[in-house]
Amino acid sequence: MNCLLSIFLVITGAAILTIINIYPSKQFITAPVWDPQGTPCTSGGKVLYETGIEYFADENYTAAKTAFIELIETYPDDPFAIASLHELFALEQFLDNDYATLGNYYAAFTPADSTLFDVADFLATRCNVVGKNWQPAIDWYENRIENPPSYQDSVFAVIDLGDIHLMMEADTIGGAKSGTPRWHYRLTDIKPHSKQEHEINKATLPQIKSQKPQTAYSIPQTNKKGALGQNVPNLATGITTIDFEIYAEGAVEIAIYNIAGQLVKSLPQGTLAEGSYQTKITVAGMPVGMYHYALFINGERTDAKKMIVN
Repeated sequence: MNCLLSIFLVITGAAILTIINIYPSKQFITAPVWDPQGTPCTSGGKVLYETGIEYFADENYTAAKTAFIELIETYPDDPFAIASLHELFALEQFLDNDYATLGNYYAAFTPADSTLFDVADFLATRCNVVGKNWQPAIDWYENRIENPPSYQDSVFAVIDLGDIHLMMEADTIGGAKSGTPRWHYRLTDIKPHSKQEHEINKATLPQIKSQKPQTAYSIPQTNKKGALGQNVPNLATGITTIDFEIYAEGAVEIAIYNIAGQLVKSLPQGTLAEGSYQTKITVAGMPVGMYHYALFINGERTDAKKMIVN
């Protein structure tokens, strides 16, 4: 890092350069310069992250993985370390598809790693889902529903657990269609009975027994007047695209909320006729993390989905 240190002492209107003795003095050449704006220092974490992203874009996946792991281990408190955990998950499909090993890497993080544990714990569970290691994933989401960090986390866990149940049913290796289900649920009333029921639940964001005070996430709606597609790409960086459908003419708005339920962006789309549409959303400058975007038609929310900003 090339950061200039400039020290001036102003006495009675005259600028006097203050000399600082640095030991061993003969090994330093100093040339202080007045820099009222301050010269920003580029963090080592940011440099490694940008290097990893460049490798990723160039399809040098092994080098990208090495850069992200080095960042995580060298700068665990840097915000780019969290982003690197997500990048490792995205990378794996281009490497060995060894989600079991990647899951073990995430699982090695402990609660003492306060800045990384929650993200690593979540991604370890996603590795179980991708690897069809269903029971640990079910257990994790049921625990999240019963002991949520926030009400929003419990809502998302209900939705994700429903998604997992449908994936298990579609998995001919050992889901509900095998005739002898091998998976144990404690919260059996949360399992959707059909894909249609689950889609309705996702649109209305169902209430949870141990509910905390409601936020913008928890506004119940009964009439579905439109539907959202999953944003692409997700993980979202820079600009992400959202497809949506309108089932009847109306004034349309897409709103983005952070994990605390606070409105981040309001994006009016105007009055639209029945049909399929697409909109591009800029996420540059939004903090890394989980967000929720909702579709409003004539002021009523009709669908909602999650996205991750990286």
